[in-house]
Amino acid sequence: MTEQKLKRPMIFIAKIKPLRRVSLLACTIAAATLGIDFSFASQASNAEILPALICQGAQTSSYSPNITNEKKTTTIDVEGVLTSCVYLLPIFPNSGTLTRIGTYSTTIPSIQASCNDLLPPFNPSDLTYKWSNNQSSTVRFVSGLINVVGGQTIIESNGIVTSGEFKNYAVRRTIALVAPNPTSCSDGVGVSKTTGTITLVFSKVGI
Repeated sequence: MTEQKLKRPMIFIAKIKPLRRVSLLACTIAAATLGIDFSFASQASNAEILPALICQGAQTSSYSPNITNEKKTTTIDVEGVLTSCVYLLPIFPNSGTLTRIGTYSTTIPSIQASCNDLLPPFNPSDLTYKWSNNQSSTVRFVSGLINVVGGQTIIESNGIVTSGEFKNYAVRRTIALVAPNPTSCSDGVGVSKTTGTITLVFSKVGI
């Protein structure tokens, strides 16, 4: 990334211009998220949204009973690990470097799901992320959208940190679940697990 590129008239790039140690990973992730609409944060209606922390990781969803091509009632146990978290704003120490890892888990009971419909319609929900620095962040996800793109189920949801570290930060979550094996979906046994990737963007609201 050259100095000339950093001078583009974008708010986010201007904010990180003083950082000379920002890693290639941070720059790449930041560039990929510049188009995100963070207007969901009500308190940010007259403010700018500054991406502060980006985390990437993997998520596993376990179904009981197994899902098949036919929609039926099941319970989903979700577990995730955030293996790469990078600070992007100069207000944090060591910006642009790997900072921590995180874990999370939740259970979605008694929902209708199938191999073609891996998750229920979005409902407001709370999820707590536990960090390796012994802190945690509870996020209230208040809106979301589920799409199937190229065989993947893409879940995008927006929320606010209601307690713990990063309280009052806006959060954007993107989960990409890999499509189940079609043979397993139709052989009568079904699919017990699906996997995918997750990206979390924590954003500070600045007046």
